[in-house]
Amino acid sequence: MEKLWCEIDLKSMEDNLELIRKNTSKRVLAVVKCNAYGLGIEEITSFLDKKVDGFVVSDLDEAEKVCSSKPVLILLPKIDYEDLHRIKDNFILTIDNIEMLKKLKNRPYTVHIFVDSGMHRFGIRAQELDEMIRKIKGDYTNITIDGIYTHLNHPRDSKYTRKQIQTFRQCVEKHVNQIPCIHLLNSRGYLKYKDVDFDNHIRIGNLLYGYCGTRHGFKKVFSYKARLVSRTKVGKNKYVGYGNRYKTKKETYVGVVGVGYIHGFNSTRNVKSGLLHNLVRYIHQAIKREALIYLDGKPVDMLGGSSMNFTQIDLDGLEVDQDSIFDIKLSSILADGMIPKEYKY
Repeated sequence: MEKLWCEIDLKSMEDNLELIRKNTSKRVLAVVKCNAYGLGIEEITSFLDKKVDGFVVSDLDEAEKVCSSKPVLILLPKIDYEDLHRIKDNFILTIDNIEMLKKLKNRPYTVHIFVDSGMHRFGIRAQELDEMIRKIKGDYTNITIDGIYTHLNHPRDSKYTRKQIQTFRQCVEKHVNQIPCIHLLNSRGYLKYKDVDFDNHIRIGNLLYGYCGTRHGFKKVFSYKARLVSRTKVGKNKYVGYGNRYKTKKETYVGVVGVGYIHGFNSTRNVKSGLLHNLVRYIHQAIKREALIYLDGKPVDMLGGSSMNFTQIDLDGLEVDQDSIFDIKLSSILADGMIPKEYKY
């Protein structure tokens, strides 16, 4: 019997996709990068195979795990010579540099050209698009240009994003009727910029899994569950957990659930530093006191924080037994990929 697992509600995922379909006529590319946001790329792509128009992955390794013959767009614009034989007929390569093109001479390839409209991570400049297209069509007749795309890196900022959209529109408009696939809207872009009308595909990841869009009717499709590992009566004025961070005020029933730092629980990768930042963060946490563990929809107090693979909790006033199941607030992106998964429909 598993002490910690993740349940994936495939029916909710299907409902999310249907909600997207109801509000757009554009083709849907399901983003399944990073192991389908931690939910299992093989299982998710197999389920979505006949429900979407294609898939988007990070790299060639991920592309090989997609269980579908639908088009698979590989976002990373880099591939080594020794990996060229691994490219299947339904794989689409991203192009943003001449060095990559020079490798693609031994057989037919399908590509999308990535235009940098503001993020400055990958991509050619907008003014270089026409020359890139001319070069491919003139010198690389084995390559089919199937699409052009860009990425909206800050959709919440309307002014900035509208400028990105306009930059992309100006460089791609003349190619809209000649190149089949034009795309720029991700999940948040789809929600906020439905008036964009020169594209014909959208890339959907966060909305599909319910990471955003709950106000618009989208559902979270995953939930982490844990069973009680042990239950102990602890006397008054006794320390609980590492570092003596918690001391009981009365005789208390203390429970243990099998989730901790190793699973990605109750930890943040804080790249900022400084006294002011840490003070603000501490005050925010103290005021908000967001619960991370629930039983029957009610928050459960953690005692003494988490350890490597266990978390102690306050069981006073709770009716629990060996069959009690706790809901654990955990991101599938940050969670340990080895946590067992159960797919339900």
